[in-house]
Amino acid sequence: MKRRLPSYLNHVKRGDGSKNGYCAGECLSQYQDCLKLQQTRALEFNGTNEAVDWLKQHRTELLVGTVIVIAGVAFVTLSAGAGLVVLAPVVLVAG
Repeated sequence: MKRRLPSYLNHVKRGDGSKNGYCAGECLSQYQDCLKLQQTRALEFNGTNEAVDWLKQHRTELLVGTVIVIAGVAFVTLSAGAGLVVLAPVVLVAG
């Protein structure tokens, strides 16, 4: 909010609340998406039981394409339709 807007947005003024409205409507969602992407990293588990427990607890948070490492083997999450998420070995996805 402290930074100036680009010159093509000179019509958006700070004092009347339009800058806040513009930033909340246009920029905030993109900024939050960027923060989420920065937090994505490969999930690593030592055993399958630990991985399955974590997956059950966080199934709504998983993004398709998330890399999960279980006992040194990399898997990627795929959508199988109807909200079903499947772990596929990365070797199968690359081929």
